Amino acid sequence: MKLNDIKETEFPLKPQGVYECVVAHVEKRDGPKGPYFNWQYEIAKGPQSGGKLFDVTSLTPNSLWKLKKVLSAILGDTPALNDLLNTDTDSEEFAREIQFCIEKRCKVYIEHKTNSKGKVVEDVQEIYPVENTPTNGGIPEVNVDELPF
Repeated sequence: MKLNDIKETEFPLKPQGVYECVVAHVEKRDGPKGPYFNWQYEIAKGPQSGGKLFDVTSLTPNSLWKLKKVLSAILGDTPALNDLLNTDTDSEEFAREIQFCIEKRCKVYIEHKTNSKGKVVEDVQEIYPVENTPTNGGIPEVNVDELPF
C-alpha cells in the first residue's frame, strides 16, 4: 500500500465544557521559548471517557503563575503541594516531585480555538479541583453523562 492512498485521521472535537479527568502523564520538555511541562489528562466519566486532553505549563518566570494554579487544583492543600511550592522549578527534584500529580483527579475546562495553522482544536482553559468546580461566571458546566454521543 502506498502512503498517498492513506487518508489522514482526524479525531472529532470533544464538546466544549468541563470534564472530570485523571492526570495520566506529566513530563518536562525543552521548547523554543524555554522549558515547560507537558500534561496529559484522561477523561474519567461519561461518553468521552478514556479520551485525552493536553496542556502545557511554561517554566518561564512570567508564566509560573499558571503552573502554581494547576498544581493547586490537582493537589489541593496537601504536603505534596507544599513541597512543590518550596522547591526550585529548575531542579531535578521538582521534575520528580511533580509526578505526584499522576493519577490525581481534577476537572478540565476546554474551549475550541483556531490554531496558527487554521485548524480548530481543543484548548484547555482552566484546571479545577474536582470538589470545587465553578458553575457560573461564564464557564459552562457539561454533564457528560447527558451528552447524546
